[in-house]
Amino acid sequence: MPLQNATDRPDIGNRGPHLLGPQALGDGLCPGKAQRAGLGQALAAGQGCQFHLGRGSIVHTSRRSRARPPVHLIQWLGASPSQPPLQRRECDAECGRDLTEEPVVILYLDAIALRVRLDRKVVSVPVLVALGVRADGQKVVLDVETLTSESTTAWSGFVESLIARGLRRPQLCVLDGSPGLRAAVETNWPGLAVQRCVVHKLRNLERHAPQHAREELTADYHRITEAESGALARQAYHAFVAKWEKRLPKVVTSLREAGEELLTCSRLPSSQWKCVRSTNAIERLNEEFRRRVKTQGALPTAQTAELLFYGLLLTGQIRTRRIDGWREMLTISTALATTVAA
Repeated sequence: MPLQNATDRPDIGNRGPHLLGPQALGDGLCPGKAQRAGLGQALAAGQGCQFHLGRGSIVHTSRRSRARPPVHLIQWLGASPSQPPLQRRECDAECGRDLTEEPVVILYLDAIALRVRLDRKVVSVPVLVALGVRADGQKVVLDVETLTSESTTAWSGFVESLIARGLRRPQLCVLDGSPGLRAAVETNWPGLAVQRCVVHKLRNLERHAPQHAREELTADYHRITEAESGALARQAYHAFVAKWEKRLPKVVTSLREAGEELLTCSRLPSSQWKCVRSTNAIERLNEEFRRRVKTQGALPTAQTAELLFYGLLLTGQIRTRRIDGWREMLTISTALATTVAA
């Protein structure tokens, strides 16, 4: 079936002009390959794309084309046909902006995995993400960087770049169980209060548990993480250890590895516990990003992920909101300092 331009079809032509640049379709290229080629050329040149594509811009009978088209991957280059393309320099300015006046109280650090073409081979690489929470409760993306590992060196360089841009020591850092990340945080901010992600820790516990025991183990674990007070959480913690230490010793060893850092959130106002006890804030950003690139087999370059991420934020296609309990943000410093002193 021949390809059709959106402007040739009356059922979608009223959605506004969807212009195809000359580089979008090439001789012998199927729509998916042509769109990826156009994206790669645009990003490699550091320029805004000369076309705006939306759902239905290209018609094809393949099963792949009936899913969300890969062209949504490049919508950041222009939020709508009436807006000028977003230039690469705007993304560069955003990812390198000064953080001296950024009042970050809580810092989330985590990595998301994306498939990227490196040295002519498609590999899965971590994209390190720093998400801050301001004193007014508003979440803000501080940095996104594509690297080849989550080693201590990689995370240290990432955190050091934030500090070099003026980021002050936060009151609390929320992170997963990556040894490299934990070591990097301790090196750059000794003694900083840390909340370990309870979701990541549960996954680690389940790795050491047989299938028939996981439901019971999960229920006991949730009694720790969803307790109504710090005292009840510690009581549930000790009960968990006593129950599972002989049955599944590796599970208890993994739980003890996180220690009190699983319960740091219990020092804070209860309205903030749900948001602070996990890195789900970054996971939600990851979901929104993947929803827009899910039909893309692999991104053409490592920097593409960073540019697309910032582009989607700057054009408002991915938005962040205030955390729950934001009205009590000013009490975090006092709550953590009082508990430590006690």
